[in-house]
Amino acid sequence: MMSLVLAATMAQAQTPPAQPVLPAPPEKTQAVRDAERPLWSPGEARYLRRWMVTGLAEPSAEEVKLAAGPDWKPLAAWDDLVDLTAAGAEGRWLYASAVVQREADGPAELSLGAGGALSAWINGEPVAIPAAPAGLYDAVRIPVRLRAGNNAILLRAERGSGATLLSARILSPGQPLPDVRLQPGAWSQDGQLKVRTDSLPRQGTVEIVVTAPGGREMGRATAPRGTIASLPTADWPDGPYEVAVRTINAAGQPLLAFAPWYKGDMATAAKALLAQAAAATGSDAEAGHWRMLGVLVTDRAGADLSRLKDAYAPVQSALMEAAEMRMGPQAAIRSSGFARLAWVDPLDGSTQFCRAYLPVGYDPARAWPTVLNLHGANPASPPYVRYWSIDARHGGVVERWPVIWIEPHGRGTNGYLGPGELDVMNCLEAARARLNVDDTRTYLTGGSMGGKGTWQLGTHHAGRFAALAPVFGGADLRIDPKGGRDDPAADRPMERWLREAESDFVGLEALNNTPVFIHQGDEDVAIDARYARHVTALLQRWGYDVRYREYPGRGHEALGEADDIVGWFLRQRRIEAPTKVRLRAADLRAAQAHWITVDRALAPLSVIQVDAEMTEPGVLRLDTRNVARLTLAPPASLLKSNGPLKVVWNGRPLEVSPSPDGHVTLTAPDAPKGASFKTPALPGGAFDILSTPFVIVVGTTARDPEMRAEIRRKAETLAGVWRSVYGDEPRVVDDKALTAEQEKGLSLILLGGPDANAVAARLRRDLPLTAAPDAITVDGRRFAAKDAYAVMLHPNPRAANRYVLSVTATSAAGLFAWEPLSLVTITGDSIGNSYDWWISDGRRLVQAKGRTPDRGWIASGVFDQTWRRDDRWTFLGDPALRAAAPLLVRPKATTTLPSAVLDRYVGRYALVGRPEVTLALRRDGEVLMVDPPARLPSDKLLAESPTKFRLASDGSLVEALLDPTGKIVEIRFGEGAGVSVWRPAPK
Repeated sequence: MMSLVLAATMAQAQTPPAQPVLPAPPEKTQAVRDAERPLWSPGEARYLRRWMVTGLAEPSAEEVKLAAGPDWKPLAAWDDLVDLTAAGAEGRWLYASAVVQREADGPAELSLGAGGALSAWINGEPVAIPAAPAGLYDAVRIPVRLRAGNNAILLRAERGSGATLLSARILSPGQPLPDVRLQPGAWSQDGQLKVRTDSLPRQGTVEIVVTAPGGREMGRATAPRGTIASLPTADWPDGPYEVAVRTINAAGQPLLAFAPWYKGDMATAAKALLAQAAAATGSDAEAGHWRMLGVLVTDRAGADLSRLKDAYAPVQSALMEAAEMRMGPQAAIRSSGFARLAWVDPLDGSTQFCRAYLPVGYDPARAWPTVLNLHGANPASPPYVRYWSIDARHGGVVERWPVIWIEPHGRGTNGYLGPGELDVMNCLEAARARLNVDDTRTYLTGGSMGGKGTWQLGTHHAGRFAALAPVFGGADLRIDPKGGRDDPAADRPMERWLREAESDFVGLEALNNTPVFIHQGDEDVAIDARYARHVTALLQRWGYDVRYREYPGRGHEALGEADDIVGWFLRQRRIEAPTKVRLRAADLRAAQAHWITVDRALAPLSVIQVDAEMTEPGVLRLDTRNVARLTLAPPASLLKSNGPLKVVWNGRPLEVSPSPDGHVTLTAPDAPKGASFKTPALPGGAFDILSTPFVIVVGTTARDPEMRAEIRRKAETLAGVWRSVYGDEPRVVDDKALTAEQEKGLSLILLGGPDANAVAARLRRDLPLTAAPDAITVDGRRFAAKDAYAVMLHPNPRAANRYVLSVTATSAAGLFAWEPLSLVTITGDSIGNSYDWWISDGRRLVQAKGRTPDRGWIASGVFDQTWRRDDRWTFLGDPALRAAAPLLVRPKATTTLPSAVLDRYVGRYALVGRPEVTLALRRDGEVLMVDPPARLPSDKLLAESPTKFRLASDGSLVEALLDPTGKIVEIRFGEGAGVSVWRPAPK
């Protein structure tokens, strides 16, 4: 169940379901619709983005009669370029159908672009396409006649080994189009380099510049636009090249585009790269970079390079990158360069990456405006090399604007929380180390999950970014009646707290010095426009600098906003010495803004707030809530030269002298006292251990072999959770193999108590957690617990700024009930876990959204700010709910199914609402195995009947629904609100 809940959580919590979330607004009257008239723009012709797709092994004998039906797959393209393979239809020949509405009969033009040959029909009549499109956009325009009402467009394309790309739109006859792009191509012929300078002939000439790795110019030529130019290459060495084609359009705007080209035998170079990747066995970032390039080439072209012909562009990209790596770290740092930044992430020791695209004329001698663009969620959580545009060497924006454009990876699809947020900031620091980044003109944007991340990182690091531009991202579920966050019965302390802490807008107050430009489609059914309107109104009421642009008729798709955003960004500059600073944060990691950092809070489960104003040099008004200690580092321009800082803190006057580095630390008179404290480095909440360098320590010393086996299974599952969410392998060691260096330098996830884990035994006197056969004690309070487990987060007594997460149990049966997924999500629809400790005996509650699992636990809580348990923040389970809930027990197969029954389950299944997320069922002898998505560990299905099973890992219910013929209609994993539904995927 863990793996399937995780798949559903990552696919749907981070990329909301394609259904309206908020209730539909009241129907508008005609008078209101007239008053809210759309902008009349008859010259606009949008590309078709919504298609129905099917596939056939051979072209149909009756193609003119093909029409989209229930068995066709819907495809909503992200942008104007459509990849037909994304629909999931099988077959060599792909058919795509779209509907165009017209007010009257009349002539028109069908404008097409594609990566190969196309066939087309309109309303069942064939369209004569004179030649295969020579570009992906508007490369062929064919006169057609449309009728009033609906018109059916049918296109056919042959599937390649990669994407099958096309674009289509309807234009009026002879309609002129803005000249916004070049579409060049390059190939070898007769010992020369041939360059198609554009997809169609146009007035004017182009300049062609061919560069070798490192930016060395090899050849230059001019040619009429839209013609084929030839360049002699006999004296050029074999290897990868980039062909730049540039011109000035009639409006005086520069146009620039690139085409990849390889001279010689690409297979030989690819084999050399694979060999170098195989030899890169080190743990440093460069070795990790080589290994990633090897995986990239293998993924695109096959381990035997059998798909090399169809993978020309991505393999050429990898070979160019490899060539520049061999030349040294600065070879890629050049005009129109591409630099993949790499570093070793201390969290798990893996190599992580982000991509930097450099502008035309990049000069490392001067600082450049820099834009970080956060990607959206990829529900399939694929490996790094399968994320979008990983192999793209040119980004479009930098061809038009003088900015460094950076694409962080954020460790995949995780909402940019915890390790995802740290990865973005690591990317920025890597860019600052290798590129000349202008710190006063660094900007943050992103769409969908990236929009959510823009709000989160922008508020957590106020003062770091000069401006923000979230694109259809961010939500506060309290304004969504279906989110369960407005349920008055959800009144337990953690339920009340999570309503606040889960909001992407919890820290908006910190943006009083940061301009924000919000973009949103008004027909977005994934991120409802009312979230964007809500946050815009909130910032406007506060008098903050906010702009809002809503795109009529656009949904959760590319809005064409990039140029609008970058142009606006370049008019903003960071305020370096703001006199007024605000912050509002849900935890100490986020409690910083400009020159203020909160070091300690007064109490848990309460927001931290600061409102500070330097009313004149050296005089500070400071008002706070839930602040025990904070550090001030105001710029020198806000202080009196050589004078003290006068502070009025919550009405109490103080006079302090800054330290030599200009810092001032203030402690509240009612600040908690203790031996240790929650800090920005260790703010607490079990999820936070994943934001520190950690190791999973597997206990091996239990006398009970079942306990040892269960600990091993939980370690494998926890490693699978990390691998799926954050993309790489975590450190996992047996307790007796843990080194002294690891023990003193890492956070420890100890699986097994002192009687089962040698490291836990060494630390037992320093950790306030003990387990007996019938009870578990947390910091002096005993809780009756049989066949139960306990999880507790605490500072590591052997390592500064590191945790220990203890997982102990009263028995193997108790440990079986622990779900490692709970470190990442406890509610099933959001990422995070704010509990410091909890005890459970495995009772499974089925409850509404917005309710927390502590209702079904024996006990749980958060420690106070000195890491001590306090009855005020100790939460007991609900006795009535616990009594009514079933108790989880280790499942056993109660029936053996015949081979014919097992065989009908074998195959792939797609998550309902997210067909790109799939799992597989396969036979392993006489049992069924589940292979979950996203590289999670396989699990065994234990049969109770021909349609009812239990997962071996945690006993969760799995039920199949069959049609009258015995064919599987769907399979349900879990029960109640936590159920995920999977249906057979196309073969």
